[in-house]
Amino acid sequence: MLGKLSTDFIGGIIGFLVIISATFIIMFLLLGAFLHESGAGRFFVNFALGIFGRMRAGAGLAAVGASALMGTVSGSASGNVVTTGTFTIP
Repeated sequence: MLGKLSTDFIGGIIGFLVIISATFIIMFLLLGAFLHESGAGRFFVNFALGIFGRMRAGAGLAAVGASALMGTVSGSASGNVVTTGTFTIP
């Protein structure tokens, strides 16, 4: 069955994965780069640091808070990881 699937699809199974990653993941990477360069990503981090900065483990809570703020914008868990990972993970 796997052989039939790989010959019937245009590009096979691996081609499908490449198409998905080329169309969707790259858009979230570009969104993350845009947020980083425009300063919106830094705003999310500074806003979360303002809320959680004085608490114990404030940096970790700020990273989670910034991810939560970005999650409200993107609406996708994997897109959130790809986008916020560019500016919350050192």
